[in-house]
Amino acid sequence: MPREKLLGNIVFVVIIAAVVGGFYYAGTPQQARNEGLDQIRVRNIENIKWQVNSHWSQHGTLPESLAEIQTEDFLYDHMQIHDPESGEEYGYIRVSDTQYQLCATFATDSTLTDHIPDYLESDRLWQHPAGEYCFDLETPDEEYEEPKPVRIVE
Repeated sequence: MPREKLLGNIVFVVIIAAVVGGFYYAGTPQQARNEGLDQIRVRNIENIKWQVNSHWSQHGTLPESLAEIQTEDFLYDHMQIHDPESGEEYGYIRVSDTQYQLCATFATDSTLTDHIPDYLESDRLWQHPAGEYCFDLETPDEEYEEPKPVRIVE
């Protein structure tokens, strides 16, 4: 009987160690939820960036507010300008005629959780600490021009 009890205790310890190791490696369910919400925030901010740049290309000026571009029909019909958890509007600050900031409050520090390969250097733009953070952005170097028709000569 003592041998069976010892074996049972060993199995119990192994199971507990596996569960603790799983939480250590994969994180808690709350951590996974926070990381998922932060990924949504980054996607929303990235979409807003494209919309702001489209507005600038079309009008030659940055929008006054996010509400101004939300009513325009460029590429993104359903642009989200509100945080998925709090419902608060993302921050938008005009810094100059061509520079602006987009701000959000993040639950996690992506520099600790994101493992971005070197060949995806552009994704590093969206790394952020936990808490309120603003991304420094600017409009494209060249103004958008409508494509011009080309005459085909036979």
